[in-house]
Order: sequence, then structure tokens, then C-alpha cells
Amino acid sequence: MQIDGYDRYVMYYKNALEKLGIDMNVFRVGAYKSAVEPFTRTDMSPQDREESLAYLGAMWNGYQEEVAKARKLAPGAIAKYVDSLAAGMTAQKGDGAKLALEAGLVTGIRTSLEVERELVELVGENRDQDSYSQVGVEDYLRVVHAEAKLRGDGKPVVGVVVAAGEILDGDQPAGRPQRRRDGGGVAAGAESAVDRRLARCRPQQLDQFVEEHGGVGECHLVLTKLDARLRGHRPPPQGGPGTRSRRRGPRSPCGPRRR
Repeated sequence: MQIDGYDRYVMYYKNALEKLGIDMNVFRVGAYKSAVEPFTRTDMSPQDREESLAYLGAMWNGYQEEVAKARKLAPGAIAKYVDSLAAGMTAQKGDGAKLALEAGLVTGIRTSLEVERELVELVGENRDQDSYSQVGVEDYLRVVHAEAKLRGDGKPVVGVVVAAGEILDGDQPAGRPQRRRDGGGVAAGAESAVDRRLARCRPQQLDQFVEEHGGVGECHLVLTKLDARLRGHRPPPQGGPGTRSRRRGPRSPCGPRRR
């Protein structure tokens, strides 16, 4: 394991600008004004170096403290590992994994296949059954932030269930009805998805919007069962119904048009 720390590199264009016949006219006040230095210098000024070392040193010290705390290492263990990396690699005959294990920076040594198998045992397989179940960082943060908004910090919230467009096979974007791959049908998929969301946000009122334009064949069943699940999930609030269902669009062969 190689820990590089933090650094800062700057490209300087003074010589290139002179060859191109471009003059830079800079007006500045004070010593710590390094924003224009790439156009007026060929190297880093002492003031810019001082500033860079200050914030890079703070980041490096914070990194060492957090890693040492997480790995339960002695203070200064990270700096010692970095400073003695060459000697340690020689002692371990070039085996960086053993050196990191000896320093306490890793818990164990595994191949990528062994790690993947352990993760499958821990979280299960993905849909294609070729790896462990996983989610990207951006999608994870999007869901976490959305759930935080749904909870509303304890304030009453209104749940809105949207299913617009044709009911199609395969994966569909959010808000579009789809048929489940395992044969459970559109209605079963809708019920389970609604149950999961209601358990998280616990809305005081549910508003269902279904815009149907025909589909694979279970439109009427979807609406009926979804209505039942939404109405039966919690008692309606006082003074109004628990669910407002709306449908619009042309008539469909899978059921009569309702309003």
C-alpha cells in the first residue's frame, strides 16, 4: 500500500506567452496574490509555496489522525510507515501487502475473487448473479438525501405514488410502471415498491396519480390492488380520504376508464 499524501502542481505559461508575443499586464496589491502567477512567473513564488504547504499540511495531518483512529494505530504510525517505506519494502522482499498488514493498515490479504465471494455472502448477489449487490455512490447519496426529505424531520408529509405511461417489460425509469422479471406481475411489483416507501416515510396522506395509456395486460388489476394497498396501509386522516386516485387517457383494452 503506497500512501502518496497531498501535493499541488502548477503549470506556468510565462515563457510560452513571450514566444507568442502576448504581454500580461497585472495589477495587484499585497504579497499573497498567486492567482495570476502562472502567467507572470516560471516557478512558484515563496508566498504561494507557503500558502500551499499550510493547507496541504493541515490536510495531511487530518488524514493521519482519521486513519490512525479508524485502524486503532498509535499516533505517528502513518508518518512512520511513509518515511520507512523503502526500508520496509526491502525487508519484506518487495511484498507491499505484507508490509501493510504488518503496519496494521489492512485487516487481511485476499485476492479480488475472495473479496467478491465474501461480499456476496454478506449482501447477496446482484440481479445478473455475476457479482455482489451494489450501488454507485451517486445513487446511494441521492436515495439517502431523498429519504431524509421524505421523513420531513418529524413533520407531516404527503406521499405521492406516480405511475405514468405504458406498462412495459424490463427495467423502466422511476414513475413508469413495469413488469417484474420474476413473473410476480406488475401488481405485485407495485405493491412491494409502495410498501417499502411507505415504511420509510410514513405519510399522513397518500396521493396516487396513475396515467394509463394501455400496456401489457394488467392495467385494471394494478389500479385495483394499488388502491387497496394504499387505502389499507394506514387509516385515512380525519376530514378527508386516505387516497385520491386519478386516471386519465384513452380507453384501454384491459379495463374500463374510470375517473
